[in-house]
Amino acid sequence: MPPYLSFLHDPWVESTLATLTPRQQMAQLLHIAGWSNRGQEHEEDLLRLIEHYGIGGIIFFQGTPERQLELTRRYQAASSVPLLISIDAEWGLGMRLDDSLSFPHQIALGAIQNDQLIYDMGRDLGQQCRRMGIHMNFAPCVDVNVEATNPVIGFRSFGSDPQLVARKAKAYMEGLQDAGILAVAKHFPGHGDTAVDSHHDLPTLPHSMVRLEKIEFFPFRQLIRDGVSAIMPGHLRVPAIDNRPHIGGTLSAPLIQDVLKKHLGFEGLVVTDALDMKGVTKHHPPGDIELKAFQAGNHILLFPSDVRVALIRLERALENGEIDLGDLRNRCRHILAVKRWTDAYVEAVPGSAALHEDLHRPESISLISELHAASISWGHLTGVFSSISTVIGFQNVQEGGDELRHHQLSKGAGAALYFLDKLKAKNWTSSLVYSSDTEGIPEVIDQPWVLSIHGLAVKAKDRFGMSEAAIAKLNALIARKPQVIVLFASPYALEHLSGWEEIPVLHAFQGVDAAQDAAAEIALGRKKVIGKLSVEVRH
Repeated sequence: MPPYLSFLHDPWVESTLATLTPRQQMAQLLHIAGWSNRGQEHEEDLLRLIEHYGIGGIIFFQGTPERQLELTRRYQAASSVPLLISIDAEWGLGMRLDDSLSFPHQIALGAIQNDQLIYDMGRDLGQQCRRMGIHMNFAPCVDVNVEATNPVIGFRSFGSDPQLVARKAKAYMEGLQDAGILAVAKHFPGHGDTAVDSHHDLPTLPHSMVRLEKIEFFPFRQLIRDGVSAIMPGHLRVPAIDNRPHIGGTLSAPLIQDVLKKHLGFEGLVVTDALDMKGVTKHHPPGDIELKAFQAGNHILLFPSDVRVALIRLERALENGEIDLGDLRNRCRHILAVKRWTDAYVEAVPGSAALHEDLHRPESISLISELHAASISWGHLTGVFSSISTVIGFQNVQEGGDELRHHQLSKGAGAALYFLDKLKAKNWTSSLVYSSDTEGIPEVIDQPWVLSIHGLAVKAKDRFGMSEAAIAKLNALIARKPQVIVLFASPYALEHLSGWEEIPVLHAFQGVDAAQDAAAEIALGRKKVIGKLSVEVRH
């Protein structure tokens, strides 16, 4: 059972609810987006929404920890009902905030055999969130990634096995919730087998209920049994459940009411995915989106594009009987119970003294290194580094980038020079090859050597950021038969390359320094490979 449910009829919840008009109860459902790097005008806009409408919460995106904490204090002081503060920090506060720590992506966590480490990560991240006055983290992703070209999940999934995904997600979720942070499992019923990014359009999940039960539902069912507090439906059309055109899961009563709540027995908080995403806005106008989301069974309507329009439409729906007042009251009660469980209702926003030190504890930094070391895995072949003392690094040069305005990915991706220098310091011979057409490639090497691959994009779009020239150069290098390939990128990137099938591949997943450190220690024989790849790569 979600732990916050024990506070549904708490005296503070009941007394607060009794003071709220129906319009104010509706406003508690609306959680708006905030940035700490956008300046005075944006901050004043949010203050007006808090003071005039009494919105229920804020999801923070990019900025700095110091400024976000300052704004949280300011916004909370302006709100008559304490705000629920949330963040989408799947792999740590560094996903959103400058000068903050990042843990490994979930695809790397899926390779870790010791689930206690994942629990420790969730708890550590939860403690960082509390230090920031944050109450809810939109994690973990519980999507089973079975589509290598998935444009939006991929590296955000624990893997392609539903049981493995359930185990890893449970550890992450329990770590967060034991730290007093609301965990949100997403994106129900599962975004892992889609070829369309719901930020840009509405994907369709075409599978039968038999298939959905076996793959997509499985980890959600397990987390519901394990007490996850909140679930986020995805902007996903699922014809086996709701075959209406242009109706994704976030707006689907059959999916939320009939399947998630009745069939799977979920009693906790249902939170929409961001309502500014084109998976909904491309097909429905503001106001109608929020009404449909409410009617579908969501408690929190996240990131409405126009608060005023949303409230007008919801009020009109209450007046004409499209919304039941008792139902509205019950949704608001759940939100207040969450605020009671997280102590948002009484807890003062933490001060900024020693903030940097608190968010960069030595224990946290050590845990990040341990997680990366535990994730590194051999692919379908096992290799050895003995008798090898030469490494050639390939540094991909990405062009462009079109991340959405509320995304911030791949900060501090690392460069090949770091890995090469780690080995060169131990008398390895090293050289760096760039992907530019004007660069040559080394002559044939007459001794065993390692090829390390760096600088690829985290998403599958545009072949993980590899140009045709880059792929051709990589294939030429692979054709010269390195003894081992060390891949600091998504395992799925191999599907765009050729000739690697007979070469052992060491998967290090990311180019961050901690991953390169761990891979270098393995190459030098100081650490063993203890991870196990959690996704299938076609070869």
